[in-house]
Amino acid sequence: MEKINSWKWVPENCGDSFGRMNPLEFLEFMKDKSIGFIEGEEGGLERGYFPKFNVTVAYHRAILLANYE
Repeated sequence: MEKINSWKWVPENCGDSFGRMNPLEFLEFMKDKSIGFIEGEEGGLERGYFPKFNVTVAYHRAILLANYE
């Protein structure tokens, strides 16, 4: 279980970090969309809504995200 909890997603050809981003540029880019982040812990759902951009950001917590041995 320890190994699974240490996994992280890193897109190809992007290095290990994205650096800083401008929040307003991000919201403009995501206009009229939803984005979700998933973490493997017990819990529920938290979300934020930005009406000026019609953007929803949701943070999901789920115990079982994938099959593993």
